[in-house]
Amino acid sequence: MLKGINNLLTPDLLKVLMEMGHGDELVISDGNFPTASMANNLVRLDGNNVPEVLDAILSVLPLDQYVEEPVAYKTCQKRNSKVVYVVGTRSFNFRPSWQPQFGVTY
Repeated sequence: MLKGINNLLTPDLLKVLMEMGHGDELVISDGNFPTASMANNLVRLDGNNVPEVLDAILSVLPLDQYVEEPVAYKTCQKRNSKVVYVVGTRSFNFRPSWQPQFGVTY
């Protein structure tokens, strides 16, 4: 029995995380992302939100230090009464501490 493991980290997800190596990519998305047609390994965590899942994963998996941009994100923001998508990256000291903006955060 493992202690201190976040309840969101299912056995299937832990297996995928353990098999990841340098350069492998992990997508954490909501239900509208076409994962089934794109994923090599699909682990569903229905009913959980992206920031909570990301916090759980980062509690056991360090970011890859051998790539220039280890994290990329897409977020929905409201600007001038229009919804726009913003794509960006974060540095190595990335640690999720955001609050969802306008109800959607990727």
